[in-house]
Amino acid sequence: MNAPVLVCGSIAEDVIGGTTATGGPGIRSDGDGHPALVLDSLVRRWGGCALNISAALAQLGVPPVPVATVGADYRERLQPYLQGLGLSEAGVFRDDRFAVQATAIMIDPPDAPQQTFFHAGPSDSDAHRRLTALPGARDAAFVHVAPLAPETALRHLRDARELGISAVFDPGQCLSRFDRDQLAEALDLTTRLTLNQAEWRLLARLGWPEHRLRRVVDIVVITDSAEAVRVLGRDADLLVRPPPTTVTDETGCGDAFRAGYLSGLVEHLDERAAIERACCLGALCAETVGGHHYAADRTWLNAAREHAYGVSP
Repeated sequence: MNAPVLVCGSIAEDVIGGTTATGGPGIRSDGDGHPALVLDSLVRRWGGCALNISAALAQLGVPPVPVATVGADYRERLQPYLQGLGLSEAGVFRDDRFAVQATAIMIDPPDAPQQTFFHAGPSDSDAHRRLTALPGARDAAFVHVAPLAPETALRHLRDARELGISAVFDPGQCLSRFDRDQLAEALDLTTRLTLNQAEWRLLARLGWPEHRLRRVVDIVVITDSAEAVRVLGRDADLLVRPPPTTVTDETGCGDAFRAGYLSGLVEHLDERAAIERACCLGALCAETVGGHHYAADRTWLNAAREHAYGVSP
């Protein structure tokens, strides 16, 4: 069996509204000019980085341990769902000061990018499971630290260093919350860094241009939507183009990419092969409604990579 991956991040409820209205955010208005967007559909699903990545890894034969803080209604609503997926609860901490889970509200207009509003809730709690206290944590292959409050992310990265486990740091939308010293420490504790194009540009503005970053982090993975993935490595750089896909739902595509990448690293694939695997899983997620509702085992993923890139696993 593959070694486990500790997946630190949020477990959130996704509330997704769809609309066919066009022409900007204010489609209807009351008499005083207050804009209102009419939604044609509204769905609620469980998501969040820790859950999406963990659910995907479990399908691929990599045992995940989601590490997340949840709210007071965990047992009634969320716990049965995690148990149904067969996911470990060893890293889940319930903070009863928060009534509900972290929540992402996403609006999908037809003529504009998806709009996302996030309420961190218990994800911003100062009480989290310590990685050093998790049973069997020292046997983990990697620690993945997804978007979290800076001090929480740093606590996980420090624990990974203490345990001697390589860390993949994925700051995401929380990148702007790090001050100069916090960011410097986080990057020093990181083996691999994953960013999208916007976060890459922000990192440079925060004082970490490419030449400086290369001296600190071994591998930097930069995704540019469906266009390309750029990898900055100590030995060589890579450019990998994802397979063409028809996008049905963008929710969770980045998480699927990271799960595919982590699965490749756990199986000791080289960097290009791991990125190609990541691209294939991200494309599948884009074609599927929901952040982790696709079906993909390791056999499927290897076949998808061979079809897309002409290589055998």
